[in-house]
Amino acid sequence: MEVYHGPELGPVSREGFLPKQWIGATEFLSKNAAFDGRGVVVGVLDTGVDPGAAGLSETTDGKRKILDIVDCTGGGDVDTSTVVQENEDGTITGISGRTLALGEKIRELNPSGKYHIGIKSAYELFPRNLITRIRKERRDKWTEQHRLAKAKARSADGKDEEGPSGDPTPQKKLEQGEVDCQIAQLKAIEKDYKDPGQIFDCVVFNDGENWRAIVDSEESGQLSHYKILENYRLNGVYATFGEHDLLNYCVNIYDEGNVLSIVVDAGHHGTHVAGTIAANYPDNPEMNGVAPGCQIVSLKIGDSRLGSMETHQGLIRAMAYLTPDDSENDRRRHKIDYCDALNMSYGEATSRPDSGRFIEMACKLVEKHNIMFIFSAGNAGPGITTGTAPGGTSSVLIGIGAYVTPEMATQAYSFIDEEFYQVTGELKEPRSETEDLLDYYSDNDSLDSPYLNGIVDKRTVGAQQNKSQQNGLSTLGVPGIPYTWCSRGPTPNGAMGVNLCAPGGAIAPVPEWTLRKKMLLNGTSMAAPSATGSVALLLSMCKSKGIKYTSNRVRNALENSAKPLLLQNLSPSGNQLKHPDRFGSGAGSVNVPLAADLLKQSADTPELDVQFSMSYMNSTGIRMSGIYLRDIHDSRLVRRFMIQLDCMKSDDDSAAGKAAASRFESLILLKSTVQWVKTPKSVALFGGGRSFPVTVDPTGLDEGEIHCAEILGYKDGSSSGSGPLFRFPVTVIKPHDVEDEVSRTGAFVVKNLEFSAGEVKRIFLHVPSGASHCTISMNFANHFPSSHNEGKAPIIRRFVIQTVQTVKERSPNDTRLTFYDSVAAGMVLCKQICVEDEQTLEICVSQLWSSPGTTVVDKVRVIFGGLDVYSNSLNVGAGSLCSDRFDIINRLKTNSTPRTPCLCDPKAVLTHLERSLAPTSTILKALGERDRLPNNRQIYELILTYNFSLAETAELKIHFPGLSGHVYESALEGGPFHMIFDSNKKLCFTADCYPSAKKLEKGKGYVLRAAIRHENTSYLDELKNLSAILRIKLASDVSLECFSTQQGALLGLADKKTKNSSWNDVLFPGEKRPLYFSAPKRGSIPKHAVAGDSLVGSVTIDKTPNRGGLEFSGKNPRVKRGPGTDRSVKRYSLRWEVGPALVRDGGASTPAQRKDKKPAGDHVKYKAQLDELRTLLKDRQFGEFDEKYRVAVGQKPDYVPFLSIRLERLEEAAKDNPNPDVSSNMQMGSLVFFFARIAQQLPQRLALDSVR
Repeated sequence: MEVYHGPELGPVSREGFLPKQWIGATEFLSKNAAFDGRGVVVGVLDTGVDPGAAGLSETTDGKRKILDIVDCTGGGDVDTSTVVQENEDGTITGISGRTLALGEKIRELNPSGKYHIGIKSAYELFPRNLITRIRKERRDKWTEQHRLAKAKARSADGKDEEGPSGDPTPQKKLEQGEVDCQIAQLKAIEKDYKDPGQIFDCVVFNDGENWRAIVDSEESGQLSHYKILENYRLNGVYATFGEHDLLNYCVNIYDEGNVLSIVVDAGHHGTHVAGTIAANYPDNPEMNGVAPGCQIVSLKIGDSRLGSMETHQGLIRAMAYLTPDDSENDRRRHKIDYCDALNMSYGEATSRPDSGRFIEMACKLVEKHNIMFIFSAGNAGPGITTGTAPGGTSSVLIGIGAYVTPEMATQAYSFIDEEFYQVTGELKEPRSETEDLLDYYSDNDSLDSPYLNGIVDKRTVGAQQNKSQQNGLSTLGVPGIPYTWCSRGPTPNGAMGVNLCAPGGAIAPVPEWTLRKKMLLNGTSMAAPSATGSVALLLSMCKSKGIKYTSNRVRNALENSAKPLLLQNLSPSGNQLKHPDRFGSGAGSVNVPLAADLLKQSADTPELDVQFSMSYMNSTGIRMSGIYLRDIHDSRLVRRFMIQLDCMKSDDDSAAGKAAASRFESLILLKSTVQWVKTPKSVALFGGGRSFPVTVDPTGLDEGEIHCAEILGYKDGSSSGSGPLFRFPVTVIKPHDVEDEVSRTGAFVVKNLEFSAGEVKRIFLHVPSGASHCTISMNFANHFPSSHNEGKAPIIRRFVIQTVQTVKERSPNDTRLTFYDSVAAGMVLCKQICVEDEQTLEICVSQLWSSPGTTVVDKVRVIFGGLDVYSNSLNVGAGSLCSDRFDIINRLKTNSTPRTPCLCDPKAVLTHLERSLAPTSTILKALGERDRLPNNRQIYELILTYNFSLAETAELKIHFPGLSGHVYESALEGGPFHMIFDSNKKLCFTADCYPSAKKLEKGKGYVLRAAIRHENTSYLDELKNLSAILRIKLASDVSLECFSTQQGALLGLADKKTKNSSWNDVLFPGEKRPLYFSAPKRGSIPKHAVAGDSLVGSVTIDKTPNRGGLEFSGKNPRVKRGPGTDRSVKRYSLRWEVGPALVRDGGASTPAQRKDKKPAGDHVKYKAQLDELRTLLKDRQFGEFDEKYRVAVGQKPDYVPFLSIRLERLEEAAKDNPNPDVSSNMQMGSLVFFFARIAQQLPQRLALDSVR
């Protein structure tokens, strides 16, 4: 029998591991080996870089790879202000109490004998993932010893030795008692096991020239066993915590030895980024980073205490470190001289794009100091306008999108070739090199497309690409697509958002403590360093050749040389030449050879050193960096804008620079890339700025589509081959006006959508007036069509459904929902989301880039609902026994046919107690040398202290109104950064802008300390009375009953109409119903609640089915429902203020103090009698009811629930009387009877005795 051994094994390419060929780096270095980043310093603002990681020890020319490593967060700070004198025996006593032996070498270096000492906990310093590993390893070792101790104790627990009387001997009794105690103690310590981690003594001293430090990293007390460290930038010395931990660290010493900063990384992210930029493997150059010759400066902005979250302190300290000082008296001695380029693969959602203290300082680095600043654009896609701050929301900073090629899929990700084939050699050449693109643009926008100009013009300047298979570059562009999750532009204020793109996956080095040499990561975090490495290559060339450059000149070359992405998906379908995805790729993929050519050829164009800025003020007072028409009213008329064109020289503020600016003169030719945008032919600039009109006519554009254009500015007389001086984006979304179709059919439907891996379809809808939510259902075809790999494609597909709306001054996290689902043929996928009416909603549907095969969606159906709450306020005042009126309304138009109803099921739930804390003390102080900005600007810190206690163990978090939740848009520094300590001064937890809930034990004496920073002390003075909101999770949620009348809510009247069936009903468009909520039940209010506290929660009113989940269509449908998300259903915030002290029996009683004096036994008896009466009334056994009622009310005449159920009995009797007049009189009589009986009891007894 012949054995099949599989295909022959041959050499495997590793180009896809850290892809450099698609950005042209491979080709560039093959011709310019000396321009590999040498002479260029790149700053990496990230989680920190491990100096011991593979490939990060030296450059290609033998220099030290990492010049400096700085912890900007303060997470590694050690207070070493305590000074001690050496003892006669050559020892000192550390803060821990240990005796520390100095050793001869240390004593020789420090003849003064004075030492600064401090202490640091490993678990306050180490990265979280490492702490998890260490804790497990330490627990395993402890458990092993504990088992031995238990076995030893058990072995001593033998049979008793009996004395003559048959009883155990006294000695044996004593021994047995000891054994029993040992066993009990062993059980107790196992139950109460806690691992505080290692505690390191730290010693700092001055050798006469430099400050030195030693860390007792093994807790041995023998300091001579450890490396003597100094500021890392001096000699690049680092040490390691433990042979098993493998956490490398270095130090920096500040403030005359009073602060020791132990620098460790907060995660593997920063090392991976640095490796992508600059890793150098002399023995394996194929795995090098993009620019292996450049050097790195690591600036740690991710705080280990927050799990690597960036902090304002870290960000601003990084800016202080990086910003050159124009003054002669620069007191900042702790930094290197400069960085040429910066990479920051970090970002957060923002409510205000292109604003905030950090962004202002970052833009100044670019505009004034010519530092290239590269950012990740974000991983929040695939919807439009999903960029994260700062990189994806700024017009000055460069945001990088991420793309993937089939080659990366098969090599780096090890996917099957048949599913993701190699594009190299497979992309069919069109009829001519530009003919297909010419056909595309002539059929769509115009022949003035920047992409088309770029392709034609770049060839005319002699920058023809090498089309060989060796470097993989195509003349037309790059065979790739943006990753599905890649954020897309434009920004809410119209800027591009994503300016360029680069490969977004890489196998690169990671820290040694991860126990891995390298790791595969993907994200725009990996695309940004690929672009930063490309910038390093260009700057290396410019420095070596003496080519003048500015940040604006280099950016211009990058954008004008970029190549578009050519694929629509990653599935094998031959030639896929498509419209480039401008929103995910910007100008296109970074292309080093073409950018280098442009820099060399445009060296004599002074206009390229001028920073041009185009903007206009919209009707709401927001300065827009591009024209962005998103809503339906924007596209119904021809629009006219007055555009302000400003220019500034990016060289310097010196007298010579100002003189040059005063002589600036240039005629700028303006060109629109489409026919529906009109501009003047030219504008003359003489320094400063000019304004000119632009008209946009969106009336003829296709409905339901997104349209893009650019206004390009060229220097008069220049060749268009060098590209424009500036670009001003124009974006128009023309949503479907769905009101007519929804009114006619009840839904909006899109049919027959076909997807392949990575393909994106967008549906833009104008949300009808009055709509508050919508349900989206996707019907997948009963059979997915096969491709060339028939029978081999997986039957399960991964899909991403994202809905996006933009709302002014609201974070995208509040208006954007993203769902990842696995689907199969015949499945129906349903999602419900909240919407803002009369604004554009994007429904973005995509097959995940890594999910191969072709998928057909028969139809997408969108149904809108209009349930809403109308009320002046959902806050209930202190002492209220019921809420004010809320109106539930279906706000959809009443002329809808069919009149689509909404299911209504109001629910109110209180989940937290909120308590406002006032500061008990404030301290305003100037900070140290790390916190001095250029030109001697000093940063100050305001420390607010609050005190609180917890009456019971609870889960809580802290909220600071106006500050929490804001990172990059914040004008201040600090979210604020805050810590909570217990009565023993033990740190309980640390939090910042996005505080998470933390469980704290019952106790008194908790101290909260919050820090806010700024250079302007008047800002900090305004915050000295800032309240901190303590948000405590209730032990159990408190549900409030709903009623249709206020009297029902007040008195707990339980009739079927108001409490039960009617709320599980429907509201048709235009219908409105009143709603009231009862007060929280007395027993549900926390005992520790006091007047001034608030119980907070939410109200939901919608009961529309299929909020989330999957179901199969067919004869035997199977249903699998998902949980949905917190924002799938609209929630209205509810606040119930805890009332003042109640007075009873002549004594004061607060909610936290009052005690019910009613005997528990009586209460149980009355409750049982009430339950029996309700059962009899339900069964309509009125005779027996009356007898039982007389007995019960005789025992407790003033018990309100007895009177209430009597009222229900009388109403039932009235219903049985056929005479309407008699029935009406009986109802009136019953009401008079009821109110007469309770009139005397209500004020004193209602709140105390009601057991509704």
